Amino acid sequence: MYLANVERDNKLAFKSHVKSYTKLLVKVLCLSVLFYGGIEVTKEYFSYPYVYRLSVKPSEGLHLPPIISVRKGMCFLIRPDY
Repeated sequence: MYLANVERDNKLAFKSHVKSYTKLLVKVLCLSVLFYGGIEVTKEYFSYPYVYRLSVKPSEGLHLPPIISVRKGMCFLIRPDY
């Protein structure tokens, strides 16, 4: 009887270890796929040819809208007159 209980306990322990190792394997696989996707998105972001140019003709100057400071919580719209 004692040997039967030991064998049953060994089988349960083996199943428990297999189950935990399988969970760990699935977690590592998912994390690897997640990191791979992040690396691919980052590579694509940095490989995009961003070209921005600002050209200001000296005779016309650079016209920027005025900067207005207001208190926190106040909101109103201002239309530029140009």
